[in-house]
Amino acid sequence: PAFVSGTVVLAPDLAGKLPADGTLFVFARAVDGSRIPLAMARINAARLPYAFRLDDTMSMAPNVRLSSAKSVVIGARISRKGDALAQPGDFEGLSAPVSVGSSNVAVTIGTIVK
Repeated sequence: PAFVSGTVVLAPDLAGKLPADGTLFVFARAVDGSRIPLAMARINAARLPYAFRLDDTMSMAPNVRLSSAKSVVIGARISRKGDALAQPGDFEGLSAPVSVGSSNVAVTIGTIVK
């Protein structure tokens, strides 16, 4: 089965700004094509650093799956309100493009959504 795994960490300069009740979303989206996530996990942000594994069982729609892509970008976002869509004030980070099947992908959450 198709998968991507790795670790999400928070940049040190954002450590004191993490909302106590924040929600961490880890998602994969195709490098080319739609920005709709191919797989997504929702976790309590207090679990950072977080070791993730995304696969086809985490797809948001039956016809939009991780196995349909060759390369993906892994994103991680801490939502203050628990929404999957980025909102101003959320924290975010993206990986470089990686091949589906990659492990040890590192994602650092280091920017604030404006």
